[in-house]
Amino acid sequence: MWLPSSVARLQNHQGPVRRLSISWSGWLPETFPESILRSPLLDKLQEFELYANSSFPLSVLGIIPVLRVLFISRVQSSVEIAGTFNFSSLKQLALTDAEISDTALHCILSRCPVLESLVLDRIQGCSRLQISSSTLRSLGVANGGKSGGRKLEELIIEHAPLLERLIPQISCYGLVIRVIKAPKLRTLGYLQDDIPTFEFGTMVFESMMPISMSNIMRSVKILALLTAPNLDLVTGLLRCFPCVEKLYIVSYTRMIYKNMQCYAPLECLDQHLKRLQITNYEEKRADVNFVKFFVLNARVLESVKLIVRTENCDAKWTARQHRKLQVNNRASHGARFEFEARKWSPSSAHMKHIHDLAMDPFDISSCRCHDVAFH
Repeated sequence: MWLPSSVARLQNHQGPVRRLSISWSGWLPETFPESILRSPLLDKLQEFELYANSSFPLSVLGIIPVLRVLFISRVQSSVEIAGTFNFSSLKQLALTDAEISDTALHCILSRCPVLESLVLDRIQGCSRLQISSSTLRSLGVANGGKSGGRKLEELIIEHAPLLERLIPQISCYGLVIRVIKAPKLRTLGYLQDDIPTFEFGTMVFESMMPISMSNIMRSVKILALLTAPNLDLVTGLLRCFPCVEKLYIVSYTRMIYKNMQCYAPLECLDQHLKRLQITNYEEKRADVNFVKFFVLNARVLESVKLIVRTENCDAKWTARQHRKLQVNNRASHGARFEFEARKWSPSSAHMKHIHDLAMDPFDISSCRCHDVAFH
């Protein structure tokens, strides 16, 4: 819905409004929030989206008693800390390209007693966020990479007993992540060397390399990585997360890795890993040796998908890859191999997938999302 016709359209609408999306490229009038949101038609509003290059007092939304989904983009958000607003029904919250202070963000989160999913994408003004939530199940975060401004530098998950997925997106340059207690974490990624420190309980990683590991994490079943084809690094991570069933890797090359494949047996490959997907496979020696290691050692593997930056994967090209990867000698005889040609492939989880706990956020095979991506 576009201003200034939005108010008139609401007034002419018959019946309650349950979903409202407003886009506005100009400056919002000071009277806009309450003039719209105090309309009796919005008493049963459940989903609200706002795209606006303007300031917006999020506390105003507390007057909507049944609001369940809130998406705010490109706004300067303010909160009256002394106010009595409460997002009593809010289950999904996403802030993207928004400006909000540490105090305001902590205030909002403290007044979301049933929040299940939170996405913070390139927010400015908040450098340190500490989360303690008995209801949160999904968390996605990106700090905008190397861009300027006061971006998020440290994320601390102190107590999240129901948290199932933690999605630090690929643009998380310099973000320190500390997970103190999240016993049900099942989905994790993208881990990347741009994250200088990642702590998970007693495990400590620096630029993805395990530094301290007095324990392992068996709850993680889905793992996504942004990494070069480096078997030393990846096998080290699989020792930390031995029960991974789905492994997604966005590959890049910063240096040459020999990947000689002299490795001790891994519980993950012997008993658990069922799906492997590698994006940006380029047929280089390092790529081939990297994938071949999984082909020859993953005993319960069901599918391997290689997304290739090329025009097409014709029969001749595919047959050559089968020979190089020694598919006929694969450890799992039932494993299927798929090559998909894509000049460009999304390397970030879509925001809707982060919110939808029924979906694997890294599986793009059934994705039909064409709107806001989270990157």
